[in-house]
Amino acid sequence: MKYRVGFVSNSSSSSFVCVICGEEHSGMDVGLEEAEMVECDNGHIFCVEHLIKKNEQGEEVYSEYGEPITNEDDEDEDEDYGEWRYHIPPAHCPVCQFQAADDNDIMWYYLITNNLTKKEWATMIKNLHENYESFNQWLKAGRDKLNKKSKEATK
Repeated sequence: MKYRVGFVSNSSSSSFVCVICGEEHSGMDVGLEEAEMVECDNGHIFCVEHLIKKNEQGEEVYSEYGEPITNEDDEDEDEDYGEWRYHIPPAHCPVCQFQAADDNDIMWYYLITNNLTKKEWATMIKNLHENYESFNQWLKAGRDKLNKKSKEATK
């Protein structure tokens, strides 16, 4: 995360990061629509392409572009244009449906199940790795191994 130091005048920049694939989109006065992302009612922000588009009955409720498929008789359709992006029901969120994982949830799950504080985790990592660079190399090798395993499992 980047922090600004010093004077910032009337800045209205926004930044969105997909919790599923990590895609980033930022800019001045950017909203979820410009970023081609949505936010579920539990706060998970993700790319439209990850949206679960069918309901439990298997009916399409979101178009391929993510827009809700509405009844033609809906009168208020234009009134809330784009606001739907900020209120995706959990049933249509891959994270809420455990089809994908949020990195923050993974971290907290690990800490809680291992009864560790963040400081205890940092001390453990410091004892296992000479420096941050070696830790980062270890992480990269582990990610590559898990990504390979994931790809093989989906074949």
